[in-house]
Amino acid sequence: MVNSPLREAIAGIHGKSWLDEAARSSLRAADSKFFGATSDPLLRVEMRGPRRIGVHDTAVVAIAIQDATAKLGHVIRNPHQEWTQVRKKDRELALLIPRGQSGSTLFFGFPPPEEEQGESLLPEHDGPSLSETATRELLEILPGSSEDDAALDAVLGQRTTVRSAVSDIVKAVDETAAGLHLEFTSVGDERLRSQLSTEHAAVLRDGLRETRTDTREMSLTGRLDGVRTRRRIFYLELETGGEIHGAIGPEAELMAEIRRYLDHRVVAAVESEQVETMAGRRGHPTYRLLRLDPAPSLFDDES
Repeated sequence: MVNSPLREAIAGIHGKSWLDEAARSSLRAADSKFFGATSDPLLRVEMRGPRRIGVHDTAVVAIAIQDATAKLGHVIRNPHQEWTQVRKKDRELALLIPRGQSGSTLFFGFPPPEEEQGESLLPEHDGPSLSETATRELLEILPGSSEDDAALDAVLGQRTTVRSAVSDIVKAVDETAAGLHLEFTSVGDERLRSQLSTEHAAVLRDGLRETRTDTREMSLTGRLDGVRTRRRIFYLELETGGEIHGAIGPEAELMAEIRRYLDHRVVAAVESEQVETMAGRRGHPTYRLLRLDPAPSLFDDES
């Protein structure tokens, strides 16, 4: 059975005045509303910090928890696709339902599988909902205690979408200056606990800010649209749509090729570099022109 802080509050009222009775009555009503169905799965999120917890703080944490579970729900549904931006559809498919608040503790419920919008986790499945599955995944990824340093290394070794989900929680801890203690109780009273202290959040924040550079050479076909010789910048209008621009090396023969093929269809060999943080945020790619060749015409394919 889920421990109800409201029942604990009721037990703490010992007076017999009408005010005491009114307080007990209100707490009983709230307990019945929020904790009446003890067989339903429940997520409990407690905020612990040195300062008073306000409405803005609880909103920040609630949004972070929802976005993190939405990202994990996305990767559960599409395991071969990374995703670091939360869409409305992702939130709907991994919906958390607010069940109430007691002090600095938030309570979230889950829609039954048959009420979840869109596709389910498995065809005709009757197990946990996608919301529950994503929540369990989140709690299994976060540290189990303030001494669980190994879990931090494991987070940084996770795939991009998972690191992005954890980054949402880290930001909420940073903004509210409150550590989070999470407890998920599923049907059958099985409990799963985890926490993210402010100290662990600081370690993860620094780790998730680390960057790595994705460098690759690619061949692009398009029209050499222009060049700024003095600034050594080329412009390539791609056949697939859009335009890229980038740097031209100092090689004299490359500048000669650019002048030769200006305003012509070309196959451009370019080196692309893109910086990505461990949290999955990507910078704008940069390009450097390596060489140019004339693009084959339709007649070149004829025998």
